[in-house]
Amino acid sequence: MEIWRGTFAPMGKTRLMILPGIQMPQEQKEVYAWPDAYRLMYQYYIDQADAILEVPGAPDTAGLTTNLEKAISYAPNRELRDAARTRLVGIRMHTLAHKAQAALNRGTIESATTAIGFLKEAAQYDMSAAEADLLQRKIEAAEARLADLQQAKAEAEKAAAEKAAMEAEAQTLEEASLNQPPAAEETAN
Repeated sequence: MEIWRGTFAPMGKTRLMILPGIQMPQEQKEVYAWPDAYRLMYQYYIDQADAILEVPGAPDTAGLTTNLEKAISYAPNRELRDAARTRLVGIRMHTLAHKAQAALNRGTIESATTAIGFLKEAAQYDMSAAEADLLQRKIEAAEARLADLQQAKAEAEKAAAEKAAMEAEAQTLEEASLNQPPAAEETAN
């Protein structure tokens, strides 16, 4: 299907978009108003996003995001635009939560800090109360993990410092025992 935009005569018309695989609506008109055309373009991009989700394996989030953003730009009314935005926000939140979990799995202080950043970024999106509660629990768990990692690091540093101090003291004692003072000479008087 091709969508053409007409302009005032004598300017003619320009092709706006080609939608492969889309069939004309059953009710055919000679001229379609912009909401009709935009609804077709919106649905085309929604269908493209759905097709990405049907592919086995991990979904292409960049492709999903691109298609949903295009659908939003062609939504003929607020209801359809909000529906596409809700899907887009859900994908972004899921992606950030996945990145946070991957960072936490690395098990370093830096990666735990990064994970908290991802989760707090996800918390800025508009979400349901249940989603907000779940995300808050994930943030608290990540902060607890960070505290554990920081405590383990501090304990390891303290143990290393104590070991180094003991080794230094042992070295000093060993050197002292090897360097016996010379025997005092007795003087005959």
